[in-house]
Amino acid sequence: MSSNPPTQFEQHELLHKELLSNFIVHSCINCDDFNEANETCSQVNQRPPAKIVVFGCPKWTPSIPF
Repeated sequence: MSSNPPTQFEQHELLHKELLSNFIVHSCINCDDFNEANETCSQVNQRPPAKIVVFGCPKWTPSIPF
């Protein structure tokens, strides 16, 4: 029985999610001010540009898990 190893894309996605969940990478995805339901930032009441979503912003605050 053999299983295929993860593709490069799958490895990248897993690594990125791990970095986000450990707050190593600061992004809208792991910011307390990001509303995932409508994908907006509560600091500015609008959807952040792609660069901000990926790289974060100076107002980034960690999501509190409770």
